[in-house]
Amino acid sequence: MSFEDLPRDWASKPLWDNNLADVVDLLFSLDDRLNNGLLFLTSHSDGIPIRAPFMGEDMNWRNHDFVDRLDVMADEISNHASHILVAFGHSEPGVTSNDLAWRKRLEALFGRHGLTAIGFFAADPHGVHPVPNAPALVE
Repeated sequence: MSFEDLPRDWASKPLWDNNLADVVDLLFSLDDRLNNGLLFLTSHSDGIPIRAPFMGEDMNWRNHDFVDRLDVMADEISNHASHILVAFGHSEPGVTSNDLAWRKRLEALFGRHGLTAIGFFAADPHGVHPVPNAPALVE
């Protein structure tokens, strides 16, 4: 998919009216994926995306405790948004155990701040993959 394939009014439609994987694919560049990028795309309760996504890079996906350091950021996000879409970039193919662990910890963090996660995705150089809710696989 390319930006040309999106409807003109895509940014004024609720995120859940779009294919979320396509949205991640468009926003998350190859460099973001190869540089262990992190994407937060926020929206109001109506699902309309807030224009400026948060993009981080050089994330250490093995440091699951780092999620706790995002507490202040989650508090700030919750002052302006109610829903959040998350993507983890890495060169490893598919969904990793680190993606599952980060999803679990971020869901708990977002819940403490009243944020609803509308999707978690792993973005590798070859595609975007939904990160399932698999609590039995993560300790």
